[in-house]
Amino acid sequence: MKTKKILSLATSAILLSSLSAMAACGKKPNPDAEGRTEIVFLADAGATSKPAFEKMVKAYNEGQGKTDGVYVTLKPSSGVSTKGENYFKQSSRNAPNVMMVSDQVYRQYAISTDRSSADGMGYFLNLNNYVAQDKDFDLSSFPVSASNTFRLTYSETEKNVAGAGQDIRGIPFAADMQVNYFNKTAFKNAGINVISCEEKALAEKYPNLQPHGYAEYATAPFEGAESSVNLAGETVYKVFNNRIAMNWEEQRYLFKCFTKDYNASSPTKYGYVSEYWFNYGWSVGGDVVQYNGEKYDFTLTDTSKNYLATKAVTVNGKSYAAGEIIEYEDKKAASSVDGLYELPSMYEALCEFLKLSVRTDRSVDAGMNGYGISEPDVSNVVNGLFTGNTAMGRGVFGNLPDSFSQSQKIADFDMCLSEQYREYEGGSTYQKEGKSGFANEYLKVIGKTYDGEAYTGELKKVNGTAIVGASTGAASTSVALVIPSNSDSSLWQASWNFISWASGTDGQTYLAESKTYIPANTSVAFSDAFLKNESVSSGYDIWVAAQNYQNYGVGDWGYFEDGSWVTNWSIDFNSKVRYGTMTVTSFSEKHSQSAANATNAMLTRIVRK
Repeated sequence: MKTKKILSLATSAILLSSLSAMAACGKKPNPDAEGRTEIVFLADAGATSKPAFEKMVKAYNEGQGKTDGVYVTLKPSSGVSTKGENYFKQSSRNAPNVMMVSDQVYRQYAISTDRSSADGMGYFLNLNNYVAQDKDFDLSSFPVSASNTFRLTYSETEKNVAGAGQDIRGIPFAADMQVNYFNKTAFKNAGINVISCEEKALAEKYPNLQPHGYAEYATAPFEGAESSVNLAGETVYKVFNNRIAMNWEEQRYLFKCFTKDYNASSPTKYGYVSEYWFNYGWSVGGDVVQYNGEKYDFTLTDTSKNYLATKAVTVNGKSYAAGEIIEYEDKKAASSVDGLYELPSMYEALCEFLKLSVRTDRSVDAGMNGYGISEPDVSNVVNGLFTGNTAMGRGVFGNLPDSFSQSQKIADFDMCLSEQYREYEGGSTYQKEGKSGFANEYLKVIGKTYDGEAYTGELKKVNGTAIVGASTGAASTSVALVIPSNSDSSLWQASWNFISWASGTDGQTYLAESKTYIPANTSVAFSDAFLKNESVSSGYDIWVAAQNYQNYGVGDWGYFEDGSWVTNWSIDFNSKVRYGTMTVTSFSEKHSQSAANATNAMLTRIVRK
C-alpha cells in the first residue's frame, strides 16, 4: 500500500471545502465516503470495460483511498476521451476532478484558450509539482513515447512546445494499439510453421533460428518443423515468428505468396490490407512533417537519406547512442560524421508502402509500378480477413477480437508485430534466373548458397551495431488521466492521489481486465494479469499489442491542435496516390508547399529528443 500523500492544504480544510462545494451544487455527501474528500472520475468506459473500472474504483475506495482520505465516484461515459470538451468549460462546481483524454484530441484541448486556466491557458493542470513530490509515483513506469505525448509547455509569445522535456499535463493510463492480424488457417494450409518467440529469447529457445519475422530454411531448424514447397518450387521449412517484425522484403514476399495473381494455389486473393504508412516511414526516421530547426517541412516525399548511428556520435551538437536514428534537423550535418549508416529516405519508405496496394499496371512514380499484393479497398478490414480475402490486415486490439468472435472464427486468427526496417548479411532476396522485376523476386533460403556465398540469414552489423530501424508500434490511441484546470482547486491534491494509484501497478491490474484497453504501466502490460487472462486475450497472443505500445507513436491526426493541416493533401493521397492514379511526384508538386504552410500555421512545435 502506498503511503499517505501530504496534502497541499490541511486535510480538514480540504474536506470542508469539498463538502461546501458539494452543497453548493445541490449534492449530498456520499455516506459511503465516511467523511473523506470526494472526487468524480469521468471515465471512457462502455459496456465491455465498465466492470473493470467499477472494480478499480471500488478497490481504491476500500483500500488506498482510506489511506489518502479520498473517495472516488465513477462516472462512466463511452467515448468521452475524444468527445468531452464541454466538461472543460463547466464551472468548478460541476467539472469532473479526474478525466480520461485521448491523444487524438489532447493537443487541441491542451492549448485551448476558450477560458483562462490556473496556469495561463489550456484545459489541463500542470502536474510537474505533483509528479516531483510524489515518492510513490514513477514516470519511467510508462513508455517514454507515451509520456512525451502528454507533455506540453505553453508560450504566450511563441509556439507551444509539445514532447520531450516539456511540462507534464497528463499521465499515461491506457491504450488501444494497432496490430497486424493474420489468418492462422491460411498460414497452416500454406505449410508455414508459426512460432511465438521474442528476439531476446531466440538463442535459448530456438538456437538454429535467425531473428526474422518470416524466413525459409533448407533444413529443419527445430524439432517438429514441417516442410513444404515455396513459391520458387523448392522444398523448405517456412517459419513465421509473430514476435519479431518482418523486414520490408520478407513482408512483400509473404504477401506475394498469399496473392492469387502470383500464386494460383493461394487461399486468399491478397496478402494484406492496410491504409497506414507509419511503420515504414517511422522505422527509418521519416515522417509526414519534420522540423528543420526553424520551421516545418512537409516530408512525406522527402528524398534525403536517413542515418543510423553505429556508435556513439555527436551530430549537429546533439548526442546519439549506437542504434539511434539521426533526427531530421540534425542529419544536414551527417556527411561530416563518422559512424553513421545510410538508411532509406522517407520517399523510398513511402513508395515501398504504396507499391503493396497499387496494381502492377499502374505507376507509384516514374519507372516504379505497383506489386498488387495488398487489397486497395480499406473500408472493411475485418470483413476481408474473416472472409478469406486477405491473409493479414491492420486492426486494433480493442475491437477486432469481438468481431472475429461474433463470426465464430476466433481460433483462426492471431496478431503479429508491425513491419520494421532490418538488414541481413547478404540481403534478403534474389532474382530467379537473373530475371528482373518483382514477379521474379524470391526470398533467399537460409542454408543455401547464392553467388558462391552461403546464406546465413544473420543480422547485418556495423561496428557491432545491428542495422535495424526504429522499433515502431503502430499508431492507434493512447489515453491519459488529466486534472481539468476548471475543476475545484481545493480537490487537486485528492485528484492527483487517485491518478497516482490508478496509473500504478495496483490500479492498472484492474484495468488489465477491461478487454478494450492495454495497461499503460509497462510492468502490468507484460504481467500475467494481462497476458494470461483468457477472458481478455480470447486466445490471441496479446503480448504483441503490449509490445507495440512500448514503441507507441501518435498518428498524424494527433500531431497538432487540429487536423486541418492534413485535410487538403490527404484526399488526393488516399483516393489517388494509394490507387496509382496520381504519382508521388505529381502529389508532391501539388501539395508539398501548401501542406508545409498549413503545418507552420499550427500553434505547436513537437520535440522528439
